[in-house]
Formats: sequence, C-alpha cells, structure tokens
Amino acid sequence: EYQNHTRQNQMRAPSQRTETQYNVREQNRGRICKYFLRGECNYGDTCRYKHKIEECVYFKEGRCSFGKDCINIHRTNRQADQNRPIQKEEKSDNQNVGFILKQMADQMADQQQQFMKKMEDQIQRLR
Repeated sequence: EYQNHTRQNQMRAPSQRTETQYNVREQNRGRICKYFLRGECNYGDTCRYKHKIEECVYFKEGRCSFGKDCINIHRTNRQADQNRPIQKEEKSDNQNVGFILKQMADQMADQQQQFMKKMEDQIQRLR
C-alpha cells in the first residue's frame, strides 16, 4: 500500500477521496512520508503520511528508549543553550554583534547537520 502511495494519490483529486481513505490517512499520520523525505511528495497537508519531524519529548526527559533509531529530533544541551534568549547584560550596542552572528551560524549549522542526519537515517529505514 505504501509503495503505491504517490501513484494512487495522483490518480484521484482530493475532493474524490472517500471517508475510508481519510481514516487510513489519519491512522498513518505517525509514519513519516518517505516521498517527503526525498522531496518527491506532491500532497503536502493532504498526504496520508507525516511531513514533520518533531523534537522527542522522551529524550528531553532522559528516557527515550529508541536512542539513535528514534524518528524524532534529539536536541543536546549545547543546542538548547544556543536557543535561549540572550540576556540583557550580554547586550551592549555593537560589542556582541560578532558573538550573536556566530551563535546564530553555529545553531543553524547544528540544526542543518542534525536534520540531514535524520533524513539520511529515515531514508535508510524506509528502503
């Protein structure tokens, strides 16, 4: 069923989908769409599979049993520190511009690297 996902949806307009198809889509919303991961899914919000990777609440609490196989993002303390707002005493006109820009660049690089790793892992699992 999952393999024919794109072909079946291409043949049927969203207005022609039945209630049964809607229910199947909602049941599958926990699975990440492998076509989305490849950038090939044309259905966006109407896709029966998930198009978003969320932060793992269990990892935050220190009790994710899936480890590196978890389908959700595991944010480290370093990343959490980078996401915190800059304190008022850290600000002073242009003194911290370099620090702020570096912090933003590091955060973006970490998030991009983590996202790409997640995508690669997801693609490997779906093959």
